[in-house]
Amino acid sequence: MKTIDLGKVCQIIRKRRNISQEKLIYGLCKQSTYSHFETNEIEIPFNISERLLQRLGLSSSNFLFLITESEFEYQEWKANIIHFIHEKEYNKALELLSSDHHPYDNIQQQFYLFIHGYLTDNIAEMEEALFITLPRINNIYFQEMAISAEEMIMLLCYWKKKGDLLKRPDILKGCIEYTDLYYIDKEKVKLLTYELNVLNQIPCKGNDLVFLHYFTQRNADLTHRLGLEGCNLIDSAKLNNYERLRYYIKHQRIKHSLTQEEICQNICSLITYSRFETGKQNLSSKKLKCIFEVLGIDYGLVLQKDDWKLEDIL
Repeated sequence: MKTIDLGKVCQIIRKRRNISQEKLIYGLCKQSTYSHFETNEIEIPFNISERLLQRLGLSSSNFLFLITESEFEYQEWKANIIHFIHEKEYNKALELLSSDHHPYDNIQQQFYLFIHGYLTDNIAEMEEALFITLPRINNIYFQEMAISAEEMIMLLCYWKKKGDLLKRPDILKGCIEYTDLYYIDKEKVKLLTYELNVLNQIPCKGNDLVFLHYFTQRNADLTHRLGLEGCNLIDSAKLNNYERLRYYIKHQRIKHSLTQEEICQNICSLITYSRFETGKQNLSSKKLKCIFEVLGIDYGLVLQKDDWKLEDIL
């Protein structure tokens, strides 16, 4: 494993793709916060990091994230809801959605509102959710926006629920062109497969038929090259490429032959650290940085396989 400066990665890709900070961060965080993130002065929550990567067209599956216990619990909760929806067990999805979970940021609030609106056929609630991170949801000019794969999925589901997708091939063509231009590999295949399946339901002729055939063949070639035959759209809303921070630190502590008492000396009490390793308590960023210093490992950076290169995802 090795570490990489995620803020620097975002800065490089953002500049190469000529995306302004303002466009990239809309609805996610303050511009001052993001500027400090790019220069590696501060860290930002996992939810926002994931959304930023997606808006830059990068697949979050290229990265392995260390996340806190609360972030892990949220991801599992979200994945279970998506699973129920995929299996058409809508009552179970709604029951889990309505369980005792309180969104703590814009992205979690958006997910809750959108899924609730989707499950209850409440178009207004779906619109409210989309407006949390998107400046507009109708008459979209894709070149003026940075849209993540998750936001694109929500837009497609929203337009389908409204009945627009089968009436407006121009909407689908805009989505397909944006998907092909800005997303990479896994996300591109899943989104294109869904978008083309819908477009195929619309009687096409002339230029629209040429457009459909061209992107259908392009998607088939990419799908075969990546070995992604049989993938489905719903999977792109899930992220399994993360690891619980407490497990990672515990593994590193044992690897370095350190006791709990030794690793937390002058950082926190033994009771506090023990509760952290058992998942009963989170540690502050300041304390975590000190723990990583004891282990001789960089903290706050994205972990990745040793053979990974930035050029692999450009």
